[in-house]
Amino acid sequence: MQLPQWLARFNRHVTNPIQRLWAGWAPTMGILHHVGRRSGKSYRTGTLRRHGRSLPVTNPRVMSKAEAAPHVTGWMRPLFTLLPFEQAVLLTSGDATGP
Repeated sequence: MQLPQWLARFNRHVTNPIQRLWAGWAPTMGILHHVGRRSGKSYRTGTLRRHGRSLPVTNPRVMSKAEAAPHVTGWMRPLFTLLPFEQAVLLTSGDATGP
């Protein structure tokens, strides 16, 4: 399901700045630092953090929701199946070998 462009803009300009207020110190929140592929601009996005540590991410891969499902574990698995999207991004930590 393609989400509307207005929702993406709302998320970028409203939700992300609010999440960044607590994302650096809340127990389950982290901040994903990334650089725009074409613009080269630096971005910071609030994310859920796992195991409370920071990891460098290498080789992010866009894949279908069905391909990504086996990589989702724990309490997120039932929620993942309900989310209305067709694609997901697999982030591999820099210290692990990629598929």
